[in-house]
Amino acid sequence: AASGPAASGPAASGPAASGDDDGSSSDGSAPSDGEPGFRDVGAHVSFKDGKGSSRGVVLRLLATGGWREVATVTGDVVNRRISAMKPASLTPAEVTRCTKKRSLQAWVQARLDGDVRVPLGDELVANEFVAPTGKSTRQFVVADKGAKVLCALCADCAWTVPAGARNDNRIYNQFANKIKHHAGQTADKRGEGHLRALRRLVQGVSAGNDSDDDDDDDDDDDDDD
Repeated sequence: AASGPAASGPAASGPAASGDDDGSSSDGSAPSDGEPGFRDVGAHVSFKDGKGSSRGVVLRLLATGGWREVATVTGDVVNRRISAMKPASLTPAEVTRCTKKRSLQAWVQARLDGDVRVPLGDELVANEFVAPTGKSTRQFVVADKGAKVLCALCADCAWTVPAGARNDNRIYNQFANKIKHHAGQTADKRGEGHLRALRRLVQGVSAGNDSDDDDDDDDDDDDDD
């Protein structure tokens, strides 16, 4: 999942004015009735997400004007290019869900939920997915009030969330790329152990039955820094 360029200034928790951002001009001007334009903070948008699509609300204008931080109706927070977005209609309940205030822990979790898409065969497995048991499961879980990320599939794998990750997207990208490398979301062969564990979980295979784990799928998923 594309993460986008850096953002300067504190993260917005909803469709408030964008004065706390870097001051770059919006690529879409607000119409005369005061409603947000298609590319402004508060705009309702849709965009492709893996093999499907998502809808959400623009939360923040990033330092490079071609990118926006968007909260989706499913709870993820992602960065998307303006060129990848289209106007959309959301219900009042969906808008409330998208623009709720998020603690640091909730924001980091929402970002990872939106960014982690691990290729497994012909499928892309999101950070949060439903296992064969019917239980909602996450590959990576944020803990300690947003200070740490734990891999739920691999023992003793944890990362410290760097200071400034919420306000500087370059810092967040560097951190998130470490998670993606571990997960096997990139093609550098670092994620084989995680991919084996994920395949077992997705297929409902016990840890002692690894006969089908010989060929891992390490398809490219470009990281935008």
